[in-house]
Amino acid sequence: MSFVRSVGWTFLAKGTVFFLGVLSSIIVARFLGPHDKGVLAAVTALAGIALQVGNLGLPNANTYFLAKDRSLLPKILGHSVWASMVLGGIMAGAASVAAWAWPSIVGDVPRPILLIGLASVPFMFFTSLAQNILLALRRIRTYNLLDVGSNVVATGVSILLVVLWQVGADALIVAGTVIAVGVTLAHFRAVRALPARRPDPSLFRLMFRYGLRAYAATLLAYLVIRSDLLLVTHFLGNEATGVYSIAAFAVDALYLVAITTGTLFFPIATAEPERRDLLTAQVVRTLVVIMAAILLVGGLAAYWLIPLLYGTAFAGAVAPTLILLPGIYFLSLETILMNNFAARGLPITAVGIVGLGLGVNLLLNLAFIPTLGIGGAALASVAAYGVMLALSLLYFRSLSATPLAAVLVPRRSDLVQLWRQVSRSQE
Repeated sequence: MSFVRSVGWTFLAKGTVFFLGVLSSIIVARFLGPHDKGVLAAVTALAGIALQVGNLGLPNANTYFLAKDRSLLPKILGHSVWASMVLGGIMAGAASVAAWAWPSIVGDVPRPILLIGLASVPFMFFTSLAQNILLALRRIRTYNLLDVGSNVVATGVSILLVVLWQVGADALIVAGTVIAVGVTLAHFRAVRALPARRPDPSLFRLMFRYGLRAYAATLLAYLVIRSDLLLVTHFLGNEATGVYSIAAFAVDALYLVAITTGTLFFPIATAEPERRDLLTAQVVRTLVVIMAAILLVGGLAAYWLIPLLYGTAFAGAVAPTLILLPGIYFLSLETILMNNFAARGLPITAVGIVGLGLGVNLLLNLAFIPTLGIGGAALASVAAYGVMLALSLLYFRSLSATPLAAVLVPRRSDLVQLWRQVSRSQE
């Protein structure tokens, strides 16, 4: 399957997942209201941060090493089973302690429900590891089917619970943990082509060294994107978080093309270093045009659709959504560059770029949120993404000797080639 066709099918799958997410988000928000929606968002954000904090970069290491040598599959699967249970349990425990020590980061979430929500972390960790194995093996169809299937189940359960049984956020959090267990079992079945072996210490050390660099980069990137939700909860409470979560969800949807492209680009760039930089420049140039069109249409749609779909209680999400659009444009281009750096073994400079972006984001959030509200959180994100893109472009130019014009100025030939490949995929 060609790269463009893989992106197309994966984007279709992600689009289906997005549609399911929109459907679930609308119904859940309308039935729960801003407060309970904020409770759900706070627990989800804390579990996600725990997963990113404790994964040690092993998902990225799975893809990096398996893309280079597929015979490592049984050993890497063994590492994944062990790491998800041991490290995942440590992550969940650490998040529980953090919520106990700083209760303002989750608001008034009942502690037993919080613990149940955090129990999903080890299972989500294995799912992440297994997804990266599928990507390294270029089993795109299986990857997409599992992604869509798990989201169909999650959406269906959420709608049934809130519509038929009229439950609150607590029951949805419990159901989410149960679903996470089922998704883990499905992914384990998909990747267990050969019996999992015991962890290989020498291989694990190599993966750990690479993983630490990937860990730092992905953790910092995740915090750049998600830390604002917890800071909004801290300063403004659960209701404001519920409103801001709608804006975050809306821009995540617009970011879908870029994240899909970057996800599929990484194993190719790792396995084929001889054409890595040329492909990077071509992909970024193409996204310059595609993302501009997507964000223009998406911004116009968000202006009308958010109040229509979510109701007047969430109308305040429109302004931060529009503010975030330039930031998502910057982040989309930067995503491809970061995947290029990851395929090179993640030089420490690349990690430092993301760290600087997080520093900018946190400082501006602390300054803006108390005075500007959720709009200030959006402005802080735009500034951070812009700094990261500028530095990534300069670093890519120094590594590859590629002029910035060759990365940022669209070429008619790129779009013609893209159109031809898309046309062939429909034949």
